[in-house]
Amino acid sequence: MSRPHEHRSVFCESVRSLPNPSPGWYRRHPFPDLNGCHERSLPTPACHYRSAMAPPTQPRRVADRAAAKLQAACAELSSVGDDIGPEDWLLLRARIGRLLAGFNSELGVLDESFGMTSAQDRIIRYLLLRQGEVVTKDEISGVAGISAWARRVRELREDHGWVIHTVHTMPRLGPGQYVLATDKCDPGLARAWLLAREKAKLKVRGGRVPAKARVLDFLKAVHPRPADPALLAHVAASATEATRAIEELERDGWSIVRLSAEDLVNPGGISLGSLKSDKS
Repeated sequence: MSRPHEHRSVFCESVRSLPNPSPGWYRRHPFPDLNGCHERSLPTPACHYRSAMAPPTQPRRVADRAAAKLQAACAELSSVGDDIGPEDWLLLRARIGRLLAGFNSELGVLDESFGMTSAQDRIIRYLLLRQGEVVTKDEISGVAGISAWARRVRELREDHGWVIHTVHTMPRLGPGQYVLATDKCDPGLARAWLLAREKAKLKVRGGRVPAKARVLDFLKAVHPRPADPALLAHVAASATEATRAIEELERDGWSIVRLSAEDLVNPGGISLGSLKSDKS
């Protein structure tokens, strides 16, 4: 039988200036408690902290068991020949699936021993280790260990207020790239997302409130805080509608303040310069 063939982007100079703690640094510092910035606990001003969990007593033994599962999966693949049929391939995939499930189960034992039973907790701890650096979706997926990792990232940003940039908030990033801008969550960002979800659903008799009115209502509600492009796109239903709404508001005499695209926390953020229009 034949065998199948065997087979860090630094963000920019400004991001290089952000703190870049090493794993050793992080082990010497406490981990964040996500509950401190959950929307239900707002207005908690900052994250509470707890001590890092002690490492497992026998990590090598658990890691060896996990490695054995992977080796067994590799052995199954190594048995594939050019004459394999679709039915045999499906049976082999099923065997590999069982082995990989056992592998992930062993990783879960290690996660639990480190006090990291939540995918969300593992993701934010990893992002804190890499604060200010570009992190890929493959890295986050590996750390999360679940298929719904992207939802957990959104929850960290929208519900807990962690400033996690994507291509939607920082266009210089590529698809599937993430940057954690700060080492503390921002309760104000979680509040802004709560308001954005409310304003996006505004309706009047006869239909939905126009995008311009929704965006204006939202900017007034968060004033003087700037709103990032992702928030405005959510309120207006799309980035294009948000841009059009802002342009219309300027023509109507509203003072629009734009943050620099180089701002590390809120690049391209938009806010109202005043709560009254110049034409009112």
